[in-house]
Amino acid sequence: MPIFSEPIQSSANNVVTDSRFVEKPQDSIFFAIQGERHNGHDYIEELSIKGIKEFVVEKGASFEFNSVKYQIGIDSFPAELEKCTFWVVDNSIKALQKLSAAHRSNYKYPVIGITGSNAKTIVKEWLSYLLSTEFKIVKSPRSYNSQIGVALSVLQMDKSHNLGIFEAGISQPAEMQHLEDIIHPTIGIFTNIGSAHNEGFRSQKQKITEKLRLFRRSKFLIYRKDFSEIDEEIRILLQAVNPNQQLVAWSTNQQGTNWVNISKNNNGTSINLHWDSEEYEFRIPFTDDASIENSIHCAFGYLVICKTENKKIDWPAIEEKFESLKPIAMRLELKQGINDCYLIDDTYNNDLAGLGMALNFLNQQHTKRDRVLILSDMFQAGLKEKDLCQQIAEMIQSKGIEKFIGIGEVLSKHKNLFSQGQFYKSTEDLLANYPFEELHSSLILVKGARKFEFERVINSVEETMMIIQD
Repeated sequence: MPIFSEPIQSSANNVVTDSRFVEKPQDSIFFAIQGERHNGHDYIEELSIKGIKEFVVEKGASFEFNSVKYQIGIDSFPAELEKCTFWVVDNSIKALQKLSAAHRSNYKYPVIGITGSNAKTIVKEWLSYLLSTEFKIVKSPRSYNSQIGVALSVLQMDKSHNLGIFEAGISQPAEMQHLEDIIHPTIGIFTNIGSAHNEGFRSQKQKITEKLRLFRRSKFLIYRKDFSEIDEEIRILLQAVNPNQQLVAWSTNQQGTNWVNISKNNNGTSINLHWDSEEYEFRIPFTDDASIENSIHCAFGYLVICKTENKKIDWPAIEEKFESLKPIAMRLELKQGINDCYLIDDTYNNDLAGLGMALNFLNQQHTKRDRVLILSDMFQAGLKEKDLCQQIAEMIQSKGIEKFIGIGEVLSKHKNLFSQGQFYKSTEDLLANYPFEELHSSLILVKGARKFEFERVINSVEETMMIIQD
């Protein structure tokens, strides 16, 4: 059997790090990662039976096959694995990161990197929503910002996109450098600094310094100048290693050239923003300070990327989007209702990566209830309609969905690609004609693009199920 060391040069299109989530085994490579509570090498036998032919394994690690124990680098592999390829490395996580960094280097379009103590996911999702008309975006699924999550996120990049938005989180020193090598952001956003993960650092200053490593090669950096500790470290450290970096330092105190005025009322907040000798106004349906700060980061992010990429700034359209911003659930939640039903509400956005994660969450619920997916058309930039629907159909089939309900012109047009399902051309059509009262003993995932207003679907399902909140 072929046995190699780094650099990994795999022809597989899918990277697997969790043995539970394998969709296309013949086209996948498995990274066996050792952690405090698990060891990926324990699943080599199971995954080889499923059809995976490529494995990244660690030198010195052990695994069992047919109840016989083998040590990598010492023992010969069992004959049953003769058709498999093994990449033997010192550390599987580092090997995954190197593979992801090499993949990132193939693409020259801009990448926005986001870090900070809080709001990374919110800023990423809101900014992606604001930019979705002008750009074909690849982004971190949910809060994939760890040493493994960042690598998996960046591996999604391909030539169909023209903008990447990735978040990065660290809990101790020396972690961010690995993430910077992978993301290599051209534009950076530092959201804020707080007490999260304080136990991993000697001081607040050290934590700021470590997070700033993400931006050492960025052309632009957006941050709030009012955070004096952040402002000081940026001007001392980053300007020394990257003197040409353009700082977009905004303030609520009318300091410098980038500043904002904020006016709260009972129904939301009006924001007046000054940047690049221009004035922009928008309103958000929130009054809390965190949402205001997050929206301002997004506004500057939108303006900077549009200007640097020569995209038209369509501010009236952006004003409408700001007014329609909604809170983002940081994690998927299972809600219990009557008729032995459970509901998973994941209606903020809709893309292939997010659908895969939501379906994985669905399958993690160990229940014998029927699995129901209510899904809208997906505006996955860069893919042809038929190819996109084919991928959705394959994903649904691999996850064992018993009942599929598709909403939208595209899904309805390509319903022949799905082995089963009911299709409606609009949300109105679904609400008028689908018998929600017939849902019994079901686990229901509702996932839709913003334009379909799936909160109306959630309301209908909740009314039918009489959702019980804890």
